[in-house]
Amino acid sequence: APRLLSKSGLNAQITSYLNSDISQGKEILIILPTNLFGLQAIDWVHHYQLRHGKTFATDLGDAWNIRLDAVAELLDCIAQTRDRAIVLTGDIHYAGAMEFSYRDRANNLTKIVQFTASPCKNQEVLTKLLQSKIKAWLLPELRRTCVGTFTPPLMQWQSFLSPFRHRDFQPDWWGRLRLVRSKSIKLTKKTAINSNILVRSAQLIRRYFYRGGEVIGFNNVAIVSWQQDERAIVAIQDVYWIAVNQIGTSTPTIDAPLSIARYQIAMDRANRKCK
Repeated sequence: APRLLSKSGLNAQITSYLNSDISQGKEILIILPTNLFGLQAIDWVHHYQLRHGKTFATDLGDAWNIRLDAVAELLDCIAQTRDRAIVLTGDIHYAGAMEFSYRDRANNLTKIVQFTASPCKNQEVLTKLLQSKIKAWLLPELRRTCVGTFTPPLMQWQSFLSPFRHRDFQPDWWGRLRLVRSKSIKLTKKTAINSNILVRSAQLIRRYFYRGGEVIGFNNVAIVSWQQDERAIVAIQDVYWIAVNQIGTSTPTIDAPLSIARYQIAMDRANRKCK
């Protein structure tokens, strides 16, 4: 699979800015076309396709984390200059949030938050299944750990069953990734008013079956904002989504309430040493 950003492109678009005087002391937003980190279940599918030579199957060529050397290089260039950053991504057919904690040998700490919003109008049966409680029950997204080196830039995910599988690998940094679960924000607004028992039944199914808490697979848009509390700045992504089954192209067949899934992460500053 290809790198999604060449080394010269990484330097021109990201590294040069992070090292410039104009960026010092500022919060950093990095825009990536696709996810830096993806769901574990989708990673399994991608690696299966890759082993069978299907490089561009199931959007495999869009995944940053298929080329872990490229991911390691990007993480290093962020962590060298910042103790926190927010990555905004999309184009992967679901919305969600992840938090990555990065620590090197000098105990420098960096927090990277990934907010994803997608699709605006590209939902599929598979993305709806990713949002369902079936996915959350059968294939829950667990915390993952990884290790990496600076020269050459390498990264390895650590297996739960054999975390020291590569004993000859001497890491320069350690990372931990977790999926942030959403909280539902209740709204009273609906697209229509219908008391039909079938409509109410469909609403209950959407309410309980499609709230797995991990990602949003229905058509959605998101608003990212920040709030200051007593301890830290809190980054918030509110994902607005609506489940509408349609006949043809424009006729809703059921009453569809608007829903908000809120992903909230405290961007507290780490006790970071100067490099």
